[in-house]
Amino acid sequence: MTISAEVLDAMLAAGCTAEQIVAAVKADAAAVEARREAKRAGNAERQRRFRRNKSNALQGVTGRDSCDTPSSPEGSSPTPPSPKPLQSIPPSPPKGGSSPADFDRFWETYPHKIGKPRAIKAFAAARKRADLETILDGLRRYVAKTDDRPWCNPATWLSEDRWDDLPAKPPDKPPPKPNSVSHLSKFHTREDYLRSELERSEKSFKT
Repeated sequence: MTISAEVLDAMLAAGCTAEQIVAAVKADAAAVEARREAKRAGNAERQRRFRRNKSNALQGVTGRDSCDTPSSPEGSSPTPPSPKPLQSIPPSPPKGGSSPADFDRFWETYPHKIGKPRAIKAFAAARKRADLETILDGLRRYVAKTDDRPWCNPATWLSEDRWDDLPAKPPDKPPPKPNSVSHLSKFHTREDYLRSELERSEKSFKT
């Protein structure tokens, strides 16, 4: 800060010479410059400390990252971790399979042996839907039927899953109607028949 006019007037009133006033002005200017230099030095020191702290903070982060990352030999790139081997999934077993021996058991039991090539294909497809014993049990029930319905084609029987059939019992046959001339069989001759008719008429008349 420079010497104000009031200070100069006070110095002149006090009897200070011009040399003393100049020396005072120079001393004041030197003091002002010293204060400016100290302020600049303080600012520079604060900036150095800030940059040093910032650098230390960055180095600390980098150091932690380098510790977490496994080191690799100098001059070689880091080896990526090998992927886990995929576990092989075993194929699911088939639901059913057909063998020639199985079909032979079916064919031996089936009563209506027609269309064998088609029956073989139908049997292989049926074995994917049902086990052998289920098919044979249904076939035994079918063979044991007592009605006069015609036998089914074996390929059709297999394709339609007929081993699950539970057919209703066929209705009983009505008794045969009596023959209008069956009563004549007890008479040996025409005379016997006429005699019998005459007696029947007389009984009817008396009644």
